[in-house]
Amino acid sequence: METIAFPDVEAVTVAYLRSALAARSDSARVSTRVPNPRPERLVRISRTGGGRRNIVQDDAQVTAECWAPDSVGASSLCRLVRALLGAMNTGDVWYAGEVGGPVDHPDDLTDFPRYQTTVVLRSRGVTI
Repeated sequence: METIAFPDVEAVTVAYLRSALAARSDSARVSTRVPNPRPERLVRISRTGGGRRNIVQDDAQVTAECWAPDSVGASSLCRLVRALLGAMNTGDVWYAGEVGGPVDHPDDLTDFPRYQTTVVLRSRGVTI
């Protein structure tokens, strides 16, 4: 049996969103971690599930958490991120569907406004 490796979906998604947001002159930081101190506008990308679709394709469930100074800003940022993820196709990783649209999910630790959305991103593996 062949040994198949898949792209780092989190890293690809962070790079894609950084570029897409910068092209729109959006000042949100995109990362897989919450830095200390946390910037006012932040998008955290996390693989939250999913699995191999078949021998050469992986379906990663990816959640984008979006913080902003107020609820309107967090919702707006999350809706923009949702749209960008819906158009994602880097060649290595592409949008395959939505698990859950934007939902209000305030930060438990700080009570700051945070919205999140979850999608499925598909990738094609390569033989190693």
